Amino acid sequence: MYSMMQRIKQLYDEGYYEEVYEQLLNVSFHTLQNEERTLYCRVLIGVQIHLEKQIDEEIFLYYERLVQGETDDLQQAIFENIKGLKRILEGNFESAVEQFSAIIAADRRILEKRPTLYATALGNCIYALISMKQYRRAILLYNSIDDANMMYLLKEAPRTYFHVHENLLDAYIALKQWQTGMMIAETILSLPELAQHPRYYAILLMATGYIYAKVDRERAKELCLEAAVYFDFTKRRHDYDLAYTRLMEVLEAYGDKKLIRQYESIRIKV
Repeated sequence: MYSMMQRIKQLYDEGYYEEVYEQLLNVSFHTLQNEERTLYCRVLIGVQIHLEKQIDEEIFLYYERLVQGETDDLQQAIFENIKGLKRILEGNFESAVEQFSAIIAADRRILEKRPTLYATALGNCIYALISMKQYRRAILLYNSIDDANMMYLLKEAPRTYFHVHENLLDAYIALKQWQTGMMIAETILSLPELAQHPRYYAILLMATGYIYAKVDRERAKELCLEAAVYFDFTKRRHDYDLAYTRLMEVLEAYGDKKLIRQYESIRIKV
């Protein structure tokens, strides 16, 4: 059973949230061992957050009790990260920032033992700041991280390294600092590690196309259409919604009415 949970966790890490959610609903929770239950709770709450579903409070409280019995401080930090995500979903952004900042403050100790956790907390903290429209504060947070730490993250936790830069790019876009945003986007897109993470490739490519619309509409359209293949615009989810918005703005700037109608026709009206 634990190997099955590990496979589900891998799908979760790769961003297949809808599939993971369906699989978790078919798991018999009462048959799981404690270690399996910890992973189940962690993934279920995480996927509910990503799908913007109501969090199962009973599972959350059960997970909290399980973690309280842990002697591993990293398991405690993982729970604190999830608690921060829960607060983002609830709209308690400043409280979420405090949660993530406590993890980041552990700096090198956490970084070396669990680089994915460190990078995730950093990216989530930037996202919470962006949600409060505190874009400069988000950029300052990123700039406070040692360059050597960021290179370590790229090597040891590339998926979450791209998660951090996805959110950083959003901050520069919000500030309309197109030149800086373009430099960052092009640097990230040139990294060979990105090819192994199609979800982040698509997200970053769409953001790059959106930035390009300010200087080269033809190139912008090309990049955004390449990225659009990944996204399922019939589903409502934050990353899909943002990608759709950016794609449509680029198509409108380009003046392609045929493609605009095509993408409007596949979008669910809610």
